[in-house]
Amino acid sequence: MGGRLFAPRPTHIFYMSFRIVSYNIFKGGKNGFEQLAQSVCDLEADCIGLLEANGWGEENEKLLKSFSEITKYPFYYHAKANTNYDIVCLNKIKPKISTHITNGFWHAVLINVVETVEIGKVAIIFLHLNPKTEVERIKEIAELLVILKQYPSAIILGDFNSLSVHDPYNKTELLMALQTSHITKFGSDYLCFDTIKAIESAGYIDCAVEQKYFITTVPTTSNDDPMHAIPLRIDYAFVSPNLISYVKNISIKKGEMFNKASDHYPLVLDMSLTIL
Repeated sequence: MGGRLFAPRPTHIFYMSFRIVSYNIFKGGKNGFEQLAQSVCDLEADCIGLLEANGWGEENEKLLKSFSEITKYPFYYHAKANTNYDIVCLNKIKPKISTHITNGFWHAVLINVVETVEIGKVAIIFLHLNPKTEVERIKEIAELLVILKQYPSAIILGDFNSLSVHDPYNKTELLMALQTSHITKFGSDYLCFDTIKAIESAGYIDCAVEQKYFITTVPTTSNDDPMHAIPLRIDYAFVSPNLISYVKNISIKKGEMFNKASDHYPLVLDMSLTIL
């Protein structure tokens, strides 16, 4: 069950620009709680999904409540995953709906629905796909597409643990580097791109590709996960076609603070949306 801090709901238009962030925080902020809190504050997000919020739902959400108070987010939601790798979302405006789904997913999917002036209801979906194999991730995308039928206007962000064929890797060299590092999650004998192809085939648009923006999201300099030993883009933001004209900017925030805070860099998506 997700908890919330109670605060007066705004009765007026709150934002004319809406910043959404997806941030894999590495096992509940293992690299340092204070460092992570400062990083989140510096991102200045209106809505931020934190992946790998391990332990944040324990003791009546004690850690989550503390973090929301430190970072000054009045509304939060905790999605208990099938694994220890929970997802939480912090919001400056209370969403119309906050819910999550675990059936069919290795971890979980967290869904917020907000009301916008421009397009009505928009679903903001945070996910963390299966870290094991492409076959399992494709199954998760199939489950996600069923869920998305309820939400014609959707923004999907998170750690897809997947490669995009659009990214300018030297594919031969990348495969060799992955094989040398014994990383098989992206394919053993050849690189797999089917997970990202599946969501694109359903019509969803990769914001980074649309803006011709390529930058790796792992590893940071403090990474100690051997599965993140090779620089890759595995964190993504997709939007339904009716939202692409509202995308202002996508960026990956790097720098000393973010190098220390996690093994992933945060993904920032700025939207030209007015939230009610």
